Amino acid sequence: MKKDEFATASDELHGTNKPLIHNPLHEETYPRALKWIVSPLLKPFNCEAVPDPDEFWVCFWELIRGHYILRKELGILHGDISIHNMVIQTAPVRKVMLIDFDLAEVAREDIPFSSRHRTQRTGLQPFMSERLLHVLNADYPLARTYRDDLESFFYCLLWLILKDGFPADSRTGRPADIWAKRSLLIDAVREATDPCPALWPEFDQFRVVIDNWRELTLEIRLRAFAKVAGSKQLLIKRLIDALGDAKQYPLDDSMSWAE
Repeated sequence: MKKDEFATASDELHGTNKPLIHNPLHEETYPRALKWIVSPLLKPFNCEAVPDPDEFWVCFWELIRGHYILRKELGILHGDISIHNMVIQTAPVRKVMLIDFDLAEVAREDIPFSSRHRTQRTGLQPFMSERLLHVLNADYPLARTYRDDLESFFYCLLWLILKDGFPADSRTGRPADIWAKRSLLIDAVREATDPCPALWPEFDQFRVVIDNWRELTLEIRLRAFAKVAGSKQLLIKRLIDALGDAKQYPLDDSMSWAE
């Protein structure tokens, strides 16, 4: 393109309605500021990054503990627990952390998200709790609760211990189909021969964890359906107790954070 032709083409853009392009739904917007953050290299947290099963279990519980403390001390609910939001720093010291708090907000149990979140997704479907997966409604989304995030951790664990993650037909599609195929996958892992060829080497020990956690999830769901109250403190303690027979709580602390 010649110089004068470029100028003509550029002039034609002056009438473009940029606000309409960037905000077609005319939603309320907020001022933005560009900030640079310098940090050590972070890698995806998975069995390839942490191949030792016991070390992996320590890291996974550090994520659960950090998530709980955020909710308890600051009232912040992450709202988008998925494998893509779990990262690890290996040097100079090992740290695991949750990232991407775009959907996080101050928790308000059983109250719908604020208008700021009404047109946003409430997380990746393969990791969503059954309650949220069955009621995907962009206009009136259900309020995420600590129970939903905790159930998302369960599906993340299942994905991570599988060599290839969830099969393709369990990742996308209708919510009802994702739920059904995810349930079949859970049963397949629980009932597989030992060692299960679909799991990472030496991670067969987590099949009992999946089994116990699945039973706890079903029990919690029934209690919620019966409107039996269950606080976040009770839920985390029940998780620790339920998994104790399968794989002990691995963090060397007093667990006072769970009080």
